[in-house]
Amino acid sequence: MKMVIQRGKHVNASFTWVDFLLTNEDIWLSLCSSPLRLTRTSPGNYTGQIFSVKLQIRQVSHESAGGRGHLEILADARMPWGFLGKTYTVATHTYCAIDKQRTSLDLNLMVELTGVMALYVWFKRNRVDDFLNQLCDYIQKAATMLESRDPLLATQLGADQLKRVEDWREALLPDPGPEPRREELLEGAVRISLAQNIMMIKAEALMPDKHLITAQRQLPFGDDHCADLRAQARELAQINNPAMVTRGGRSFTGRNVEFRQVAFEFGHKLYRDCLGGELASVIPLLLHHRHQAMMRLEVNAAVEELPWEAMHDGEDFLALKVQFSRTLGGVGVTSGIEECGRSGGILLVGADARGDLPGVETEVQSVGSILSSAGVPRVEVLTRAQASRQRVIELLNSGDFHVFHYSGHSVFDAAYPYQSYLELAQGTRLFLHELTYLTRPQPDGCALKLVFLNSCESGRVGQDETTGRNLSLCRVLREAGVGYVIGMAWNVADDAATQVGSVFYRLLMTGPRLNPIAAMRETRRKVAIDRSWADGSWLAPVLYT
Repeated sequence: MKMVIQRGKHVNASFTWVDFLLTNEDIWLSLCSSPLRLTRTSPGNYTGQIFSVKLQIRQVSHESAGGRGHLEILADARMPWGFLGKTYTVATHTYCAIDKQRTSLDLNLMVELTGVMALYVWFKRNRVDDFLNQLCDYIQKAATMLESRDPLLATQLGADQLKRVEDWREALLPDPGPEPRREELLEGAVRISLAQNIMMIKAEALMPDKHLITAQRQLPFGDDHCADLRAQARELAQINNPAMVTRGGRSFTGRNVEFRQVAFEFGHKLYRDCLGGELASVIPLLLHHRHQAMMRLEVNAAVEELPWEAMHDGEDFLALKVQFSRTLGGVGVTSGIEECGRSGGILLVGADARGDLPGVETEVQSVGSILSSAGVPRVEVLTRAQASRQRVIELLNSGDFHVFHYSGHSVFDAAYPYQSYLELAQGTRLFLHELTYLTRPQPDGCALKLVFLNSCESGRVGQDETTGRNLSLCRVLREAGVGYVIGMAWNVADDAATQVGSVFYRLLMTGPRLNPIAAMRETRRKVAIDRSWADGSWLAPVLYT
């Protein structure tokens, strides 16, 4: 049986990067969610697997000149146990530059099928057809990531792949000249407050030319509306979240749902209700600039506990689209992002006080290796008996650290937030009111620039019965003077928390180093994609600046 397939597409990517990807298939397949994975054995030769089928690929010929390219590839795939069938496939890519940002791509496949494989491909022909269409889209996505130096490259490509990318980049620009001017960051802020069942919202955007634009609106927002949103947020946190059950919560028993869809429905309604209307002159302008825009959100009163990071403008979640954080200071924006963790020391504490979080030790050891390899002058890792109250207090008091990372159980007291605590070795506790003293800037030592509490409900908000203030571990530590504070809005499964921590520090400290806000944005995206958007582990982190 023979099959001929043809595809044509205008790829929104430059010819040079499409040309590079077509001759480095393992790289562009590493940058997409395709089930096909290839390993480069030598230039032009690959071994790989798609589903349970193993295959060999060899580039037969490649010509590229004057904005035109032609590539022929021979592939040999065999079903398990050989006799079930095999294919000999000749793939021809013909492509040419349309302009500086677009490339025309034509794909021709001639496939010879035998045995059971012929029946299998005939039965799955629609799936094969969809897969090939996706491959063209993946080429466009991968080429764009490479050309824009997307930070995710450092996490998705191996050392050999990154070297090939840089060698190609140098070949394109043998004399790069002066470093290009860094693109200005568009800064914006939104302030949301409640008074007498009225929600008041003010938005500001500071343009690169320092021109300030503002807008504000008011809308009815009663107690019933607030209670309904809280209930929806709790259900959102429970979807596919085993941590809610193992740590005393309940499982989500509603209709059969997919987390991303529920988050989209909740987040789009929240965005439409709160950031629409008169704010349309400011908010879409911020979002249009995507990762080159920073949105700082100040929320007070009862609505602070809502997962505002889930807001969705109909195109993407705001926490994935822009550099998104919460703030305590007014609507005014600030300029300049202070570096974190690249000088001074980093203290990593992994405390499995109850014996049910085996991942905490793995997490802090992994993060410690990442930081040491990145050249951090001092990395102190405390696990097991070393993660004691006495030792943690001693090190925080020393003033030698810029970053404090805690992984373990935190217990939040919604009625008396200052009595919330971190669980440490031997059943000891470090209370929030103590942490406020330990994290304040010290005259003779380093100021803590970043605190990451990778523990359940460390970002949860409660109303203090003594003062009436809405407080959380994150908010209190930010008020104490820590530059960046990260916590978790709800319980997160052990493996997910480990992934969030490791990815964040890898993005923060390696490759094209990012500021903590940008690193958290990319961490959310990476974790969501890797976990197939199945749960809210990517949405749970709350970042205060």
